[in-house]
Amino acid sequence: MAQTLVSIRDLSVRYRSRDEAAYALDQVSFDVERGQVFALVGESGSGKTTIGMSIINLLPDEADILGGEVWFGDQNVLTLDERSLREIRGRRVTMIFQDPVAGLNPVISVGDQVGEMLTNHLNWRKKEAREAAIEILAGVGLADPKRVAKSYPFQLSGGMCQRVMIGIATALKPDLIVADEPTAALDVTVQAQILHHTPTASSPPAPASTPSARSSTPSPAPPPTSTSQPTTAPSSPAVARPCSSAATSVRPSSPPSRASPAAASPATTPSGRGEDG
Repeated sequence: MAQTLVSIRDLSVRYRSRDEAAYALDQVSFDVERGQVFALVGESGSGKTTIGMSIINLLPDEADILGGEVWFGDQNVLTLDERSLREIRGRRVTMIFQDPVAGLNPVISVGDQVGEMLTNHLNWRKKEAREAAIEILAGVGLADPKRVAKSYPFQLSGGMCQRVMIGIATALKPDLIVADEPTAALDVTVQAQILHHTPTASSPPAPASTPSARSSTPSPAPPPTSTSQPTTAPSSPAVARPCSSAATSVRPSSPPSRASPAAASPATTPSGRGEDG
């Protein structure tokens, strides 16, 4: 029997501005099972990114959660304090953002940013983390990973930055990867390559004190099978992937009436997007 990894129940979110409020989500509910590739499909502005950010409770200050719950395992992430959230983010749940350049720190080298995942969450020493970072960068298909590790994000192309983001997101082999249109800003010719190099194994690197620490860094895996049914693999992390093509969709919701709020249709149809995110 499949294990439910993420359960969203009646989630409603609005964004405030100086003059008005925009309702992004209205009573959205769905489940993501362990090992499942689950796609949210909808037009721009339909709330896909808002759902992804809600899973890790990383909504901006102008967002108001009007109601609902986001369960990751047995924890409602919307009620956790910042310390508890840090134990989940990066270690158990990671996110690949739409804009890879904006998602990286421009004044920290790429190798240090990848290595931070290991030093912060696994208490690795910086030297060992830097060596592991080179292997992680090689694992996502970057040529000359030693040079890339010494580079800064502005010195890399958009496709290279996206591969770095995937390396960071998969460094610890999390239980859930939220991929927010990870190929939207890339040329069509490299989109399939990016998805092909998204690892799917789910065992984290060994602690730095063991001899196997360096050999346990992630390696690339083949892309998920394109199918109209959920793709499951017991040893793989779940992937929640907001997409942008037309299928069962999350529609932008208008402000609900105070008497009887209208329920928006959640995107609960898994899609086997394998080529263009």
